[in-house]
Amino acid sequence: MRSKNLGLDYLLICAIALSSCIKTGSVQNNDECIAGVNAQAVTYSNSIQPLFAAQCTSCHGSTVSNGASQSLVTLAQVTSQLSTIKDYINRPLSDSRHMPPGFVLDGCDKFRIEKWESDGLLP
Repeated sequence: MRSKNLGLDYLLICAIALSSCIKTGSVQNNDECIAGVNAQAVTYSNSIQPLFAAQCTSCHGSTVSNGASQSLVTLAQVTSQLSTIKDYINRPLSDSRHMPPGFVLDGCDKFRIEKWESDGLLP
């Protein structure tokens, strides 16, 4: 009986250690990304459009699908809905209106959107 407990304890310790490494690496990469974003002006064409193309336009494309209410393909479409977009991407994953569904944008992507707005929504 004691050997089974030691085995479970060992697995638990390994899982915690692995989780800590992954979390630390993610935070470090996020910090490096934020530093890189801070080093340049964020524009729609260099940062926001590629992010939306990768994460949003499968549903919010020229032709909306999967229950999406509007297209988010152009600069005008994204800027006109920016406050709503920021609200939805910051909702808890459990919220039915969280965007993108089933996925959380990393802190760097959220920071990129915030910096784009503070930089003046550059095209």
